[in-house]
Amino acid sequence: MNTFPVRCGFRRTMTSIAIHRLFHLIVTVTAFTVSALAQDIQKLDPALEQLVGPDSKLERIATGFNKWTEGPVWTHEGTLLFAEIPANNIDLWIPRKGASVFMHPSGYTGAEPFQGPEPGSNGMILDADGRVSVAGHARRNVWRMESLDPKAQITILADSYQGKKLNSPNDLVYKSDGSLYFTDPPYGLPSQEDNDPQKELQVNGVYRIPGARYQKPGTEPTRDQIQLVIKDLPRPNGICFSPDEKYLYIADSGKPPTIARLGGQTASVWTKKETSTALVPAACGLFLPKGNTSGQSRSPRP
Repeated sequence: MNTFPVRCGFRRTMTSIAIHRLFHLIVTVTAFTVSALAQDIQKLDPALEQLVGPDSKLERIATGFNKWTEGPVWTHEGTLLFAEIPANNIDLWIPRKGASVFMHPSGYTGAEPFQGPEPGSNGMILDADGRVSVAGHARRNVWRMESLDPKAQITILADSYQGKKLNSPNDLVYKSDGSLYFTDPPYGLPSQEDNDPQKELQVNGVYRIPGARYQKPGTEPTRDQIQLVIKDLPRPNGICFSPDEKYLYIADSGKPPTIARLGGQTASVWTKKETSTALVPAACGLFLPKGNTSGQSRSPRP
């Protein structure tokens, strides 16, 4: 697999680490590459030793994909789903069997050829019921598979804000109250720019879908309830909560790339508390501990 481009974003839930260390616990994505050169996971905080021991070895479990892969999620069945965005696939890796195409197309479904570089879907996560929710990227919505089957019923959780199409949902995270937060930069549009003719919203926002977990299968999204909670980040990308859910961490892949820590008094109002550029290799990802209380786990991107 290739090194991830600057737009990748992800999170991982795992055993607890002191919260004050989390903002500085950043792992470079250069660890995941097919380069012939030796690659390392850069440990920028000793707390990572609790999760990745000094003798841990990086293992490539699959290769041969189209340019890069993103958005992995471990299922309750012990398999790994991940997005192969340039190929418009969601792929499935089964231990001791390897990887294969699980779903195609996963993102763009139009009749005409897609004119941009990223036609596929992006980030994925499990809800507390074990269902896979997907940031649709070039599909321009957020959707959920009602079972782990490529032909499963699909439920659209969000596709617009105030009557305008979403840009291209990139990554997503559940909160323990069943609400779903997602980022919406323009990378799934043909030009990937703010002046793309297909872009209807003026902002690249972070949104909240109240009660997303409880939306009944196959029903229409509650379009009048979606909330724009953050609108001042140039390119919101990876997203996760702190263990106590008081803070929302967002990897912003703008220029310069940053990681923002945000906190707020209510579910729909968030204020920026802190940003960091010193430790950000590409504003791609944070490894954060278990704390979403939604039962999901995320693998590192292959």
